[in-house]
Amino acid sequence: MTDPVFHRFLALLTPYISRQDTCMRQAITPEQRLVATLRYLATGKSLQDLKFSTGISPQALGIIIPETYSAIIQILQKEYIKFPSNPQEWQTVASHFAQRWDFANCGGAIDGKHFLYVDVGKNGWMSDGGVIAQTEFYRRLQNGSLDLSPPEDNVEGLPFVFVADEAFVLGDHLAAIPDEDPHPGPEGF
Repeated sequence: MTDPVFHRFLALLTPYISRQDTCMRQAITPEQRLVATLRYLATGKSLQDLKFSTGISPQALGIIIPETYSAIIQILQKEYIKFPSNPQEWQTVASHFAQRWDFANCGGAIDGKHFLYVDVGKNGWMSDGGVIAQTEFYRRLQNGSLDLSPPEDNVEGLPFVFVADEAFVLGDHLAAIPDEDPHPGPEGF
């Protein structure tokens, strides 16, 4: 992220993540909050590891990062984090996924980099499958109200799916990612 982009982003977030100084201590600045959150997202390091690079306690980071996530989502949701709401929008998502990954009728890889749904505020000890099971997305996926394209409208009559690893409960629209490379090459034979 370039410096001008960072500062433009910070200006958008500041009203949502600013805190007041108290007589006990100075507040963690919006810039420190955003840097810590971006570093967490970029590295995936634990809060314990981040305390050394940010100078913020793991306990404070555990509060700051979800608050900053929520602010980011609130600000960017309408324009950038729009959840598909009809079969045509889902087909657009699937088309982009197919171009990138050569996998037709797929809305994304859950727990991957190319998935449009965000849910913030779950405990780190909770499994990925447990986290997704508590989301509105998962409830709608299970009860069929996501408004996905019917199989007859899809490529080769295949159902619209999301791919995930073994941590997730599979279903009609949730398929497992194969453990092995489907094209192992000459050395695989």
